Amino acid sequence: MLNAIIHSKAGRIEVDKDIDKTSLSWRQLYQQREDLLTSAFFSRFTYLSGLLQHRLLKKWLGGGDFTEFKGIDYWPRYELPNHKSRNFVEPDLLLRFADCDLLVEVKPPEGGDQYHEQWRLEIEGYYDQESQTKPLY
Repeated sequence: MLNAIIHSKAGRIEVDKDIDKTSLSWRQLYQQREDLLTSAFFSRFTYLSGLLQHRLLKKWLGGGDFTEFKGIDYWPRYELPNHKSRNFVEPDLLLRFADCDLLVEVKPPEGGDQYHEQWRLEIEGYYDQESQTKPLY
């Protein structure tokens, strides 16, 4: 499916059919919806060998032992009971390894605002609610 989308062979999706009969290409849809892009890209991560996962992440992030992959949590939800303006935070991914974890926040290709406060709350939520915390990247 991803190859069909990349090569513009997946057709179009009707949007608001009853109003103005506009349509979007699948590529446009994926570019506008970071969650679709996130799941499409990272679902393939599990197909890589442990050694290749480790080498890629080590090259991109530096330290850390990424050799023993445990799993991916998509959109883990961390409650923020003491925060005034938000009840929860939801990073896009938590990649779990035996010796460390990796929190991922994806922004769409067209750009999206990233806030230091969002990162801080996601990290805080992880350390407050994960039962077994490890070094976090």
